[in-house]
Amino acid sequence: MNEKFVVLQTAFAVSFAAIAAIVFFAHRFVPQSRTVLSRFGTFLQTRSFPVFTPYEHNRLAVLRFFFGLILLLRAIDVASLLLPEEYFMTLGYFSAFEIIFALCVMFGFATQFALGFFMLVMWILGEDYLGTITLGNDVGAMVALFLLLTEAGRTFSIDAYVVKKIPFLRPVFGYGSHLPGNESIAVAKFVMLFSYWLVCMYSLMIHLNEPAWMTGVTGPMLFVNNFMSRFHYLIEPIMLQSTLAVLAARLSLVVMMVWYAALLPFVLLGGWWRIAAIIWGVLFFLLSSVGLQLGSLAYIEMILWIACFWPQWGVDSSKKLLLFYDDKCNLCDRTVQFVRRVDFFDRVSLTPVSKNHDLLATYGISVEAALEDLHGVIPGENNVAAGYDLYLLLARHVLVLWLALPMLWLGKILAIGPAVYRFVAARRRAMFGVCVLPRPKPEWVAPVQTQLPPSLIFNMVVWHAIFLGLAYAIAIPVPYMGHKGYNKHPLAQAARVYGDTHIDVFNSIDLKMMDNWFTLTDVETNTLLPIFDTDGSRFALHRSDRVYFGNTLRFRRSEIFQTGCGYTRWEKHMDYLTQVWMHNVGLTGTREIRFTQYHRPHPDQDLVAQNIYRKNPVEVRCEVTFTSMR
Repeated sequence: MNEKFVVLQTAFAVSFAAIAAIVFFAHRFVPQSRTVLSRFGTFLQTRSFPVFTPYEHNRLAVLRFFFGLILLLRAIDVASLLLPEEYFMTLGYFSAFEIIFALCVMFGFATQFALGFFMLVMWILGEDYLGTITLGNDVGAMVALFLLLTEAGRTFSIDAYVVKKIPFLRPVFGYGSHLPGNESIAVAKFVMLFSYWLVCMYSLMIHLNEPAWMTGVTGPMLFVNNFMSRFHYLIEPIMLQSTLAVLAARLSLVVMMVWYAALLPFVLLGGWWRIAAIIWGVLFFLLSSVGLQLGSLAYIEMILWIACFWPQWGVDSSKKLLLFYDDKCNLCDRTVQFVRRVDFFDRVSLTPVSKNHDLLATYGISVEAALEDLHGVIPGENNVAAGYDLYLLLARHVLVLWLALPMLWLGKILAIGPAVYRFVAARRRAMFGVCVLPRPKPEWVAPVQTQLPPSLIFNMVVWHAIFLGLAYAIAIPVPYMGHKGYNKHPLAQAARVYGDTHIDVFNSIDLKMMDNWFTLTDVETNTLLPIFDTDGSRFALHRSDRVYFGNTLRFRRSEIFQTGCGYTRWEKHMDYLTQVWMHNVGLTGTREIRFTQYHRPHPDQDLVAQNIYRKNPVEVRCEVTFTSMR
């Protein structure tokens, strides 16, 4: 077993046992200590995380589902490009476990254990075997800890069904006697944001020693990097023509460095300071997900941000949409049944026409019109929506239906949607029949918010996460002050379980990865394998983090320090990538492949610091033809 894994897990287990013992005896002999986190959670609710709803645990379930979906898609992308001979190797087993436990998180089966597996095993050991180590795993650990502390698998899940049917399994599945209250959820948000801020501070301390960061040069260099930037071929011409664009990119990096340091203090201050930190974070994550190619990192960061700062959008049930429907029509009944089941935040009030003639008159709706079309109105607003427009209003009002909004808008623009609706509505009773006794509609009941302080185990985990976070903070190197840090200290290593990782990305070496790349060409068809284009852009096989982090990134980083042809240094990797391609497209036998290595020195950083961007010419270092057999 990996020696580093053993050291890390030992340090984690010993430190947790020590913190757990301290918390246990403190709770027993110092009763005031039991309410420390509860009081802190109350403070956080007033300044940092003020938005809570009666259906807070439903919101956690939605976050859990999408977090599990991101993990699942990433795991499938990796597994789909494994070679058959890798299936029954250690990396193949870990790949299968990753898919299984991602499904568990997504659908909420043994959720606490699935989250623990990712934190304690997959992202510490499994990704090492797969060659897919990435910052996304560490940010994922922060989100996983949050979901674990808030028991997000307890709502809209298989766990919820099992525990309801067999109550004595509740502790077996890792759930407490009561749902975590808002104070506990606020504290869990703080722990997640605290870990994220520590990683930001680590990055900041490292980069303060780099001229490329201090002058802002990293900004424009990142945007035109053919390995990192998705739209480098569009941005580079702008940089070549506009010194203002270069300056703007430099300034954005300076603001980014300020945001790194100010993130947690601004959120704790609340008010406009908090709003400024949130807005810049949203802009940063949107840029990361759309403009940069960072794998799953940007999407997991967005889950973290939404978990911390989700506003009232889509969850505020104080203003309900009154939905008037024909309760004698089977199609209408099925429609409102569906709406009720997906209305997780109780934002729609079902209002049958037969029992609400007076209410219809209040909004100027005739009974005949209400029987002809579904109608909806939000009290306090004068607009009444009917027919197809009602479906648009519903989709805007019910969170889960937001996904259908683009399709509904397109249907309205093309006039296809209203036409289809009118055709079905005019024939609904003939097509779907009449229901004499309407089926009962499910009712949403907000869970009782407990006022009990956080549980003992909650306290133990939170204090342990904070303790390891502080140990990690002390270990952070500060090169510009001559402090090398203590990254190899066991406690600093153990903090990685909670996502506190040693990060140094977009550094001077990362930026130089734009200098070196290669293409693989199938000689028989004279077509490029979907790895790199001739300008260094990534192709489809990079959807697998094993191809990316385990192979091509290593090539581009290592070749920075090399001269001449690199084929002999990377012969095995080129053969592996060829075989991945052959397996992916179903080819067998032998193929002749042409390896072409390119080099283009990155732009002069001194000129970029003067807002002048000049690109250098591309040279072909070598071409080598080799044979790969499958």
